[in-house]
Amino acid sequence: TLKREFPVLLAVNIIVVYFLYDGELSSREGIILILLFIFVLAGMAWISLLVEKGDPLMSETSDEIPSEVETGKAVMWIGVGLVLLPLSAQYMVDSAVFIARYFGISDLIIGLTII
Repeated sequence: TLKREFPVLLAVNIIVVYFLYDGELSSREGIILILLFIFVLAGMAWISLLVEKGDPLMSETSDEIPSEVETGKAVMWIGVGLVLLPLSAQYMVDSAVFIARYFGISDLIIGLTII
């Protein structure tokens, strides 16, 4: 993973630092970053399709994927997770803020720690 992703991550960070050197990010620079993001994702997907079977990363990830789960059921659980994850995260943050306010903690401390 480091050999594949670290050089790309380093290049993207250098580009972002260059773009933010003047203190603002223009819409043109944002579009360039979005296009680079899509290009990097497509490149990573293409590289993963060309990977050899003896690759340690491939064997490590294939061991974690259950083979007995049907595709339709897996897609359904991904959909359920995509709905429940933001709802539960919002509930957790709201509950933490409520508890902190109950104990009289200031909004500044709540914002710096909980949120």
